[in-house]
Amino acid sequence: MNQKTWLQHGVLLLIFLTGFSMLAMAKQSDIEQHHELTQRLIRAVEDTGAVVQKVQYHQGIPMEPVTQIDALMDLGKEWASGWETENIRLDQDKTGEHPYVRVRFIKQGVSVDLNLTGTRHGNQWIPYLVIRVEAPADRLEQARQITSRLSERLGEKGLMVKINTCLQAVYNAKLNHHARINMINQVIHSFDAHVVEKMEDNVVQSYSAYSPHIPQFIYTKDVKMNLQVATHVDPDKRLTRLTVGTPIITTTY
Repeated sequence: MNQKTWLQHGVLLLIFLTGFSMLAMAKQSDIEQHHELTQRLIRAVEDTGAVVQKVQYHQGIPMEPVTQIDALMDLGKEWASGWETENIRLDQDKTGEHPYVRVRFIKQGVSVDLNLTGTRHGNQWIPYLVIRVEAPADRLEQARQITSRLSERLGEKGLMVKINTCLQAVYNAKLNHHARINMINQVIHSFDAHVVEKMEDNVVQSYSAYSPHIPQFIYTKDVKMNLQVATHVDPDKRLTRLTVGTPIITTTY
């Protein structure tokens, strides 16, 4: 190999390493941006007078097809390793119409649920991984560490990281309809968002909105949305529940 060829190979290697490094930095930047958004959501909720009780991260990821059901099961079991905890619960079933592997554990007070399900498509199985991370408000840093590790593992497999975030909070009073709408609008306005859809009745109010300050978004009726805020009156406990999600609420409210 002559000097020119060595030089060409060196340039190609440098380009590859630079691109890989930039991709890793971009993924890490996305993760940090997401956690900064979580902090901002918490501040917006607390400014209403509600108390944040729980933070939940959710992501659903389609994966590369496999041809053997055992390969599907092995793929699911991969997610049970590398967590340095002894309380991992692993459930699996490869006999049903939708075979699955479910991995659950609690680490540093944070609940993690990883569910990989297969759907038959011709001669292949299409794996779909659902990730849920749930933490009390005082375990936000621990949840950040776990979601960062999950995102790194997804990135290692070339999978897209798009995390949905939900906050569940309570206001210790049974607010009237007008006060609940004011609470919803206060959160929406804190993100300079505009409402694109409303659903209301005597018990539940849900507003969907779009904010230029939240990078991730979905479409509802061909209109962008990336912030959903909902209230629910609990008459038995005489309190008002406030749930906020980006880009959408992925839990019951």
